[in-house]
Amino acid sequence: MWFACASCACSNTEADSTPVRVDVQPGKTIFGELAVEQIPICDDGADDQKPEATSAVDAGTAAIHRHAEPETSVAIEAPLCQEEELTHGADDEEDSTLRSVTCAEAEAAALLQQRVETRPELLALVEQFRGGESLRALCVRFVRARPKSVDAAFDMLSADMEYRKERGVGFARMTATEVMVGEIDGASLLQEYCKHCPNAVLGRDMEGRPVMYRRFHVGTCLSDLVKSGVSLENIARYNAWVLEGVLESMGQKGQWTIICDIGGFLARNCDSTMLNFIHKLGALDAAHYPERLGQCFIINAPSVLSFFWRAISSWMDAKTRQKVSILGGPKDWQPILAAKLDLQILPDHLGGAAAVSGRGIGA
Repeated sequence: MWFACASCACSNTEADSTPVRVDVQPGKTIFGELAVEQIPICDDGADDQKPEATSAVDAGTAAIHRHAEPETSVAIEAPLCQEEELTHGADDEEDSTLRSVTCAEAEAAALLQQRVETRPELLALVEQFRGGESLRALCVRFVRARPKSVDAAFDMLSADMEYRKERGVGFARMTATEVMVGEIDGASLLQEYCKHCPNAVLGRDMEGRPVMYRRFHVGTCLSDLVKSGVSLENIARYNAWVLEGVLESMGQKGQWTIICDIGGFLARNCDSTMLNFIHKLGALDAAHYPERLGQCFIINAPSVLSFFWRAISSWMDAKTRQKVSILGGPKDWQPILAAKLDLQILPDHLGGAAAVSGRGIGA
């Protein structure tokens, strides 16, 4: 899930100590291995003036999350296993999941892999949906998400494969309008959704991670959105479609970065519908995208966020919360983001070169 980063209730992996900058020309982005025209951001035409520096989150929230950096290693006492023991096979190359695997994780992943390989039907589903990710790396992700029990990791992986089977192999190749289903046409549903929640895949950060962006602005009101015919199920389906497309661009390897811009979002619109939206998407993403979140930046955060953050953060585990950085206005977030990515890939109202349009991703 993109907002508040409830997208991955799992532990973190170590980032590459040698970041690789991906040069992106203004107005361009990198999606997969090909440079393509900027994937459009749906926007409602709200005030696109560069935001004034808002006050940072209050001291209580800031002390916990503001400027928080992701963990650099898995917080398990077991020693790291030798890389050569873990990274053989073409599918393992360039997969950050395998950069800091403890011996305990390796042993649990080996047991999980053995169980998967002895169940032909499950193995067939895994082979169908794992893409470029190795079976070893996939098992490492799931044992990290369920570190206390291989049985729990196996159940989680099995449920995820059934979920993907129901979605079908062609889900990520649908268009945004095809994903939006309801009593009115998909294009109208998509337009209405984009009016409330502009979103985009902007490009890559300096570690090569895809950067996803979502904006909650002064006009964002999910209660009104639902009344217009866009159900929470539709939003969850669209969110899953975006993530599946990003996964394909990654070759199903590694992690992503998320930017949530909440400048101007009105506290009164953070009602039960909004909280249900966050909880629903968070639960889905935690179940089906373990270990995919690298870091989340919540920018232009007003001080009132601290009130809602207490509820939202309670739905995450401690390691996921440590991946979230809550930042105030531009004076806060610009130097932090500049160290992570080229600011030119940001939307134009944030000072970047990304064009804003009224269409959804891939529409």
